[in-house]
Amino acid sequence: MMDIRFRRTDGSFVAMINDMPYHVTAEEPALYAMALQHGMSAPYEPVPPTPTPEEALAAWRSTAEVSRFQALAALHLAEKLDDATAAAEVEGGLTLLAWQNAQVFKRASPMMNALAPALGLDDEALDDLFIAAAEIEA
Repeated sequence: MMDIRFRRTDGSFVAMINDMPYHVTAEEPALYAMALQHGMSAPYEPVPPTPTPEEALAAWRSTAEVSRFQALAALHLAEKLDDATAAAEVEGGLTLLAWQNAQVFKRASPMMNALAPALGLDDEALDDLFIAAAEIEA
């Protein structure tokens, strides 16, 4: 049993076949013919809204990460590596443990949130540091 949910602007269909979601394309002629027969009155698939600049920045910050080498190299180039080590030692606890052992540094991590103010980095400066770090290759 095929239940057409949406038409797509590329001519394909989003369907449920035996209660399973399926993307029906012309590459499967039998299914596509059935979808054409039953799905021409189906609504077009809704287009997701474009995120605002603030939403896009928040999404980037929540997923941005660099390797340990990239992070340390970027801090070195910014002349903040010694300050970051000292700040991690002052913070102690999990921040120090993460500083000493993390193989990946995440922009949104508790360690970054603890160290950034101690390094004089506001959100934009921390973003810039992560962007610079991501461009460094070993």
